[in-house]
Amino acid sequence: MVPNMLCSVEAVDFKLYGPNEAQNGADGSTPVWLDEARDLRSAVLYANGRRQEFGPGGTRFGDRDPRDLRCFHVTACAGGRVIGYVRTLPLGNDSSDSVLDDLMGTEQLERSLDSLEITRDQCVECSRLMLDPEFRRSKLARQLVGAVWSIAMQMRANVILAGMGTCDYQDRFIERLGGQSLPHSNTIRAEAFNDDVRPMFAPVGAFSRGLADVVQEMSAHFFSLSENMELIAFPRERKNPLDAEPSTWFDQSRQRRVA
Repeated sequence: MVPNMLCSVEAVDFKLYGPNEAQNGADGSTPVWLDEARDLRSAVLYANGRRQEFGPGGTRFGDRDPRDLRCFHVTACAGGRVIGYVRTLPLGNDSSDSVLDDLMGTEQLERSLDSLEITRDQCVECSRLMLDPEFRRSKLARQLVGAVWSIAMQMRANVILAGMGTCDYQDRFIERLGGQSLPHSNTIRAEAFNDDVRPMFAPVGAFSRGLADVVQEMSAHFFSLSENMELIAFPRERKNPLDAEPSTWFDQSRQRRVA
């Protein structure tokens, strides 16, 4: 039975956490919100036994991925529990620890980025897009994707990268929102996830028309009053790319970067 709460997504509480907030406390404990997010991730990935490694006794039970310490995290909470989650990893030219690095190999990923005429520091990577199964018929997935786009814009990224599963058609969902197959890449078998993963990218300024309002909504929710988040605040002299036509903003931004 689908919860009535699905009819009112406004009742969902979205929160954004930066990398510093994911660090262990003085006593070595993990923040409660991150433990709850990892519990959701592990349960969704386990999928009632489909991915044994993420279940009780499995080597990845609890999904304690060290990348969490470098990511921006978005949680969606309702009824006192985390029902949705996604994280965004800023890539850097001096690091090679993205999910796609693991899946494709660093050399192959670099080839793909070169073909797009971008560097790692122009990219963020979206991963662990998760929903409680009871909420998959809501618009939460779009809102979480919109949150990633809003974070990418705040960080002045040009491209969002992701490795999307194909067995449950995650890749097709992202394709409808503006995602494309990463050049020089093929679908990759990921045994731990019992899935075939499709490397994808999306120009930050080229989301689908259907996502535009959601990106605006999530950007306003997270950043309109976020004066303390200087790391991802817009420089005052730069126009908010949400005010530009998506395709033209990406073209102009790319030209500035290449120049």
